[in-house]
Amino acid sequence: MMHYSVLRRRSIWKPVGSIFLLCLFVIQSCIEDLPLEDKKTEISIRFETGPLAGQTFLTHTGEIQDEDLRFYPAKNATRVFCQPLIEESNNRLSSSSSINWGWEGVPSTGQFQAIFFNDPGEGVAGDIDLSFTNGDYINASIPKNASIQIDEYGLPGERVIGYINFSAFTDYKYQGIKGQQIVSVSVEFKIVRSPDHM
Repeated sequence: MMHYSVLRRRSIWKPVGSIFLLCLFVIQSCIEDLPLEDKKTEISIRFETGPLAGQTFLTHTGEIQDEDLRFYPAKNATRVFCQPLIEESNNRLSSSSSINWGWEGVPSTGQFQAIFFNDPGEGVAGDIDLSFTNGDYINASIPKNASIQIDEYGLPGERVIGYINFSAFTDYKYQGIKGQQIVSVSVEFKIVRSPDHM
């Protein structure tokens, strides 16, 4: 009888031990997955003046971010190309909406100047192209040497966080009215860094 009760006690502890290990595994998985919520490209574009004055577009680039931001060691430069830009709520943007620019320098925090990645000698560093599903659009040129502040430059798979403010020549069609105007734009970004280009 005693032999049976010892076996019975052992058989109780085996499932309890298995459940305990399973709980540890699940908790560990949850802890490891938490940072993944942060691994999404987010770009806030605010027009301070112009036809969209006071409007902020809170955007992301969807599930695949393999080209949003990449460092090129051979050029000692970073390239940003985010497309499509999708509004966080009530998406009014078409899939052609994008933002692009670049800057020279090692992957680090600090102040940098915007360049056109493919040709640093160009007078324009890139552009913001917001194309709306109703046919409206605004295209703002990012000027060469616009000041970029990088607050965090993560490793590949992490995010590069910073902002860029500038006055830009814009070509637009807004509420059916076409025009051209210089406007002030503020862009805050948290962009997922892709593996370096080798």
